[in-house]
Amino acid sequence: MRLIYLVRTEPHPSLPLRATEGSWGFDIRNYHTEIFIPKQVKIVKSGWALAEPLPEDVMLLVLPRSSLFLKYGLIMPNSPGLIDRDYTGDISLLLLNLKDETINIESGTRLGQLMFTHGEKVEFKVVDLITQNHPERGGFGSTGI
Repeated sequence: MRLIYLVRTEPHPSLPLRATEGSWGFDIRNYHTEIFIPKQVKIVKSGWALAEPLPEDVMLLVLPRSSLFLKYGLIMPNSPGLIDRDYTGDISLLLLNLKDETINIESGTRLGQLMFTHGEKVEFKVVDLITQNHPERGGFGSTGI
């Protein structure tokens, strides 16, 4: 198990925690009470930032909790959000209110989750299509429905 160090960006944020022993995601909560008017997009702060760059092979994804839309009518339009290994700002959620009514979210509400996963650094090498010896397979919907 690796340790990931966090630093507070606000005085007393709720620590990201897994809800159960079997959970992969760490629930994150909003630091401030948030009021969303209909169709409003907001950046909602968690009160936490990475204290140091992530290990080279680790990625941090910010995902919505499954209840985010069901309970509040909010979605993360950029889901999943990717935290680059050298990002130093607050770990935040980009949220959109899809309801036609104003939504009030109290501070400390579990809105998203953090999930760590492994990645591999790659590089691209350009080759001319003419030298390739394989036919194009097709694109969107090419295998039927």
